[in-house]
Amino acid sequence: VVHFSSEVARLPLASQRLLKAGDAESLGLRIPPRLEDRGIRTILGVPIMADRQPIGLFFLGYLLRRDLTDAEARFLEAMAERVGTAVERAANQAESRQRAEQWEAIARVAAALAHELRVEPIAELVIRQGIALLGVDAISLFSADPEKRELRLLAHSGISNETAARMARISFDAPMVTAIAASTMQVQSMEDLPATRIELARRVAEKEGHRSLLAVPLISRERLVGVLDVATRQRHHFEKRQVDFIATLADLFAAALENARLYEEVQGALELREEFLRDAAHELRTPVTSIKGYSQLLPRLIPEEDAQVRRMVDGLGQQTERLARLVQDLLEVAEFQAGQPELHRERFDLSALAKQVVASVDGTGGRRVLFHDGRPAMVDGDRVRLRRVLEDLVQVALRSAPEETNVDLTLTFQDGKVRIVVHDQGPAIRPERQLHLFEPFYPIRGPGEVGYAPSKGVGLYIDRAIVEAHGGALWFDSEDGKGTSFFIQLPSAT
Repeated sequence: VVHFSSEVARLPLASQRLLKAGDAESLGLRIPPRLEDRGIRTILGVPIMADRQPIGLFFLGYLLRRDLTDAEARFLEAMAERVGTAVERAANQAESRQRAEQWEAIARVAAALAHELRVEPIAELVIRQGIALLGVDAISLFSADPEKRELRLLAHSGISNETAARMARISFDAPMVTAIAASTMQVQSMEDLPATRIELARRVAEKEGHRSLLAVPLISRERLVGVLDVATRQRHHFEKRQVDFIATLADLFAAALENARLYEEVQGALELREEFLRDAAHELRTPVTSIKGYSQLLPRLIPEEDAQVRRMVDGLGQQTERLARLVQDLLEVAEFQAGQPELHRERFDLSALAKQVVASVDGTGGRRVLFHDGRPAMVDGDRVRLRRVLEDLVQVALRSAPEETNVDLTLTFQDGKVRIVVHDQGPAIRPERQLHLFEPFYPIRGPGEVGYAPSKGVGLYIDRAIVEAHGGALWFDSEDGKGTSFFIQLPSAT
């Protein structure tokens, strides 16, 4: 062991060249007493260099006083150079491994965040992953409200509940490192918290035993969405590489929080829309029922010879029926969204029901509707509502099917399930529309496409809700050259 402050170590490291302590007079060196007592008479110090910086000392001690030949000096310097190269290579490999591990960690975090759109689970994931990946003693996640210039604590680890309560809401103007990061939207690093002049930050650090702190603003789309604090109990210098890694994680967290915020806004807007539609449907039901009754009564009051008026009244009746159906759809949407659908269950033959639907529409527009496999298929369900599902899907298929082609219904059994497939040979549903097919008021086909219907009802949305309320599933498959198939799967009662 050679003390770093000794001349034997200090001089070769400072000069970055070989030094010998055998001739003390010429070099002004002195052999340390501890080594001299062991009989060491000649000492050689060769600096080990890596990346042009001294990183160590290749040290030799001889029991005899001797001179070093040029060949020996070159050999020792070459050996020291090889050691330095090996150390440098090992350091680079370690750095590469660490970088690879960090990118793997970032990929895992990104994958986890991609499946979550709620703020609370995202905050918990940030805290859990932050502690595991960063090796810090405490971590806190804040959301930001730039309009109110306020931070709100979402989740934390490594701080007391008392401190968490005091930090539940922080003004951008508060005397805290976190607030400075928020107001400046820049990373703030504090290596020695107890010595800081920022009063509140110092008091919190003293209470929690924190020594160093890094506050990273979470920015998404040039908007501040929060701040991530990490703290250590030992004095720690956050190197650029570590700060860059934390900043990359912070970018992921920021994007996840912003997506969660936007999701909440959209959900709030959807809830308002659904509440409006529900109230509107209830208000419309009574007058629409009255109009429907009058439109059914009017034909009896019109003379047979007045054909033009009769056609107008017939058109009024058709449109009133359409309006009544829309109002009923809106009421059903509200019923299913409230999670309280009223199902009149009975045991019946789904195969027989499918045959009835086929018989009622076969030949529409010159197209045949064919039913394959008439074996009984008993299910427990609401006959009226399930008939509505079949009728809707057959109508969708009829609108999409080219002339002179068939619409096929096929019934199969699989693993205690009954499955009906409604297939047409029309063009595939465009990929951008497939993503929204079961949303209310979204048309399956766009204007100008085969099968386009101007009415944007809630048919498929209600159809899926009805099937799922029966413990089943409704999905589709659409591909160019193969047409479109809708699948209804229900639990078998046999």
